[in-house]
Amino acid sequence: MLSTERTEKSVEVLAAAEEKILYNANMSQYQAE
Repeated sequence: MLSTERTEKSVEVLAAAEEKILYNANMSQYQAE
C-alpha cells in the first residue's frame, strides 16, 4: 500500500517535471524566433 502511494507520487512529480521542461523548451523556441 505504502509503495503504491509512493509510486503514484513519483509519477506525478515526473509528469510535472516533464511538463515544465516542455514548457521551457516552447518558451525558448518562441523567444528565438
